[in-house]
Amino acid sequence: MKISIYVDDGHPLDWKVLDLLKKYHLQDLAVFYIAPQNSEREVMSVDEIKRLSEEVEIGGHTLTHPRLTRLSRKEQVFEVKTGKDVLERIIGRSLRSFACPRGWFNPQVKEVVKECGFQEMRTMKQGPTSLDGYDSFEIPVSIHFHKKDRVDLVRSVFEKLIEARSGGYFGITMHSWEIEEMDLWDELDKVFAGISNEKQRYEDTLSGN
Repeated sequence: MKISIYVDDGHPLDWKVLDLLKKYHLQDLAVFYIAPQNSEREVMSVDEIKRLSEEVEIGGHTLTHPRLTRLSRKEQVFEVKTGKDVLERIIGRSLRSFACPRGWFNPQVKEVVKECGFQEMRTMKQGPTSLDGYDSFEIPVSIHFHKKDRVDLVRSVFEKLIEARSGGYFGITMHSWEIEEMDLWDELDKVFAGISNEKQRYEDTLSGN
């Protein structure tokens, strides 16, 4: 089973998400997507990005966080490639994964992301518990964490994964600034606790324990 936890935008509050991930030993499952010159939200400093990269995987998220589908191809290339180059200079290694701002993409965006050297692209398409039928440049998510009552939803997704027994996928995406605005930190703690518990239950089921 593939479990992925996605944190978008590079806001300074992402550190608070990381603290909760580490509390439940989930940080190895996380990718933090950063737009280093985000024009819409505060973004962490160069030093913070570098320190964050020592804890979790960093992914590309354009340079300024525009809606790529509204840009010309030349503008798309600039946003995707420049954002990638800036982050790679900061963290000192290549980026593997890219996430589209707001999840907006089209065939041209996919081609640009490939040409810029990424190995995968995550979208905001929701619902599946399997990556069957999805190519690596159209990765969906299972849950967007942006409101309460997500704990039961996490459990229901894992029930399907346990029933399937193998080959499943669970992906959850979030924005730390949105969690702050909606006062969802306690809920996120419960969600991460649930993911940790359900992950262990899934592993125990497969091993016959």
